[in-house]
Amino acid sequence: MMLQIHPQARTTPAVRADIARSSESTSVLARRYGISAETVRKWRRRGSDACQDRSSRPRKLAWKASEEERAIVCHLRRSTGFGLDDLTFVVRHFLPHLNRDNIWRILKDAGLNRLPPAPKTRPVRGQGTFRDYDPGYVHIDVKHLPKLQTADGERRKRFLYVATEVLPVCVSSHKDLEILLRGFCFAYNHRRQRVLGGITPTQCITSWLEKHPAFRNPDHIKPADRDIMKQVDEILDYANDVSQPDS
Repeated sequence: MMLQIHPQARTTPAVRADIARSSESTSVLARRYGISAETVRKWRRRGSDACQDRSSRPRKLAWKASEEERAIVCHLRRSTGFGLDDLTFVVRHFLPHLNRDNIWRILKDAGLNRLPPAPKTRPVRGQGTFRDYDPGYVHIDVKHLPKLQTADGERRKRFLYVATEVLPVCVSSHKDLEILLRGFCFAYNHRRQRVLGGITPTQCITSWLEKHPAFRNPDHIKPADRDIMKQVDEILDYANDVSQPDS
């Protein structure tokens, strides 16, 4: 086992044992090993059997908390799972004499300085299911898009609300971006989904509205989105051209 020597030590255990056994004068030994006379006298007093560094850790930690207060801190930790900073913020409202270091020492002494990780409840990949919501409840992921300048010179930050995927596509104008977003929504809504039992989102909504006609919007005008896909193809062809390196 490797011996632990204090990083500031001027002597090694072998040197200390030699000092303790030597009959030479203190001044001679101090000059030989480049240490003070008091250090020589210290190792002589300890003897050759006590030449290792002593631990600087106190034998008993000086607590500022009573047994009842320590129990309160530990109970809050177990019941809330708060981190050290949040737990300190709460505890100091009714135990103001305890600081962050005191609370950490209490937790460490009780073995609560590291909480066990929360059990994983996620299902095995490919076996998960979506909750069955009525139309109107939508799970949305937000993709931040770069700012684009409109025809009137205004620069606006845009957000793309997506459910499956985001493609890195170079567009030349704000108008092209609008066409791509409309085309993306059309393609997504008309693509068969495994989680919907092999039907498209459009078919799913149409079927639901047939069973619940009271929820149908009488002012809704179905857009002619099929015509937009040709424009989408033209924009994507342009994006592929400008994204390829020169040959």
